[in-house]
Amino acid sequence: MKYIFIILLLSFALQSCKKEEEDLNRIDEKKLKEEMAFSRKVIGAEIFKGMYTLVNDSASFTECKSMRNYSLGGEGEPEDIRNEYIKFETQFPKKPAYIEFEAFRSTRSDNEKSVSDTVLVVTRFIKFLGNKTCDDF
Repeated sequence: MKYIFIILLLSFALQSCKKEEEDLNRIDEKKLKEEMAFSRKVIGAEIFKGMYTLVNDSASFTECKSMRNYSLGGEGEPEDIRNEYIKFETQFPKKPAYIEFEAFRSTRSDNEKSVSDTVLVVTRFIKFLGNKTCDDF
C-alpha cells in the first residue's frame, strides 16, 4: 500500500511539473509573438500580394496593386516561397503564381551602378496559390 501511495504521489508531482512547463512554453510563445508583432510595426512591415516567378534561379515578384517588380530578400522565408514555387512549377513550368507575404522595404545598391534597387525583405510567408492571378482578387 505504501508503494502505491508513493507512486501516486510521484505521478501527481510529475504531472504538475509538466503542466507548469507547458504553461511557461505557452507564455513564452505568446510573448515572442507579441515582440515579433511590435518589431514588424517598428520596421514598417506591410502585406504584399502579387505574382511570383522563378526563372534561371532568379526570383521575380510583381505586386498586384502597383504592378511594380521587386527582388525578395530575407532569411528563411524567401526559401519557403521558392520551395513552394518549385513544387508548383513541375506541373506548370514558368507560370507565375499568386503569393502573399509580409515584408519591409529596403535598398540594395550595386557597386557598378550608382542606382539603388528596392528589395522586399520577407518577414513572414502567408499564402501560395498557384492557380490564382491578381485578377482573381
